[in-house]
Amino acid sequence: MKLPFPTRLTFLSNTNRPLSAIPILGLLFGLATSVLPAMAQKQIDLPEQTGILIGSSVRGYWFTAPKDFAITGVEVPTDASEGNQSIAVVRFTAEPPLFDSYTNEFEVLFLTQNDSATGMIPTYLEIASGDVIGVLGSRDGVNSLAPVGPSSIDGLPINLRSLGMQFPLVSTAPQNLWTDEGDSISRVRLFYGPVYDPMIAESSPPKRNLKKKKKQRRSGIRPPRAVTPY
Repeated sequence: MKLPFPTRLTFLSNTNRPLSAIPILGLLFGLATSVLPAMAQKQIDLPEQTGILIGSSVRGYWFTAPKDFAITGVEVPTDASEGNQSIAVVRFTAEPPLFDSYTNEFEVLFLTQNDSATGMIPTYLEIASGDVIGVLGSRDGVNSLAPVGPSSIDGLPINLRSLGMQFPLVSTAPQNLWTDEGDSISRVRLFYGPVYDPMIAESSPPKRNLKKKKKQRRSGIRPPRAVTPY
């Protein structure tokens, strides 16, 4: 997913509120410059690399979300390759089937292909408890393999299970995805944090703003109407 910004930022919210252009830009700028760096300090633990896979296919992992959270960044480690990154995040409607069956019943939440970013790529993807999330990723067509197994999100346990696609992610959007009973995942760092709720920020304005409003009321000046940032 290529966006016209120096750093690509994907914002995906579960809200059904109508969004207008100016508040969106303000929210995105705030997330990119302040919220995301703080939120991105947590990441899902990954096992150490035990092998590599080179070829015309891509691997990853899937898990079931144990709580509501937001994916704030993604990155393929450089253990296997330092080439450009290709990463996808999808949300399945059900657990993916065993190979050689496959599914296209999913929503692509994030996709970047042949990305020259050397480190973490910022995102903002809202995930709900119970969502089945899949992650695919490689660098220059090289997968960093590691054993399947347990991990956690905010101390809540998850299981990282194998996920695959028989096409190169660098040139193909996610399709025909499957899992298997194998013992390997492809390593993609997943950074996460809490879901950002602008309504919470609205309900607790800084004290200095409250003082200004009190002064305006005493002076007979009508305070400006609050503008909701969404």
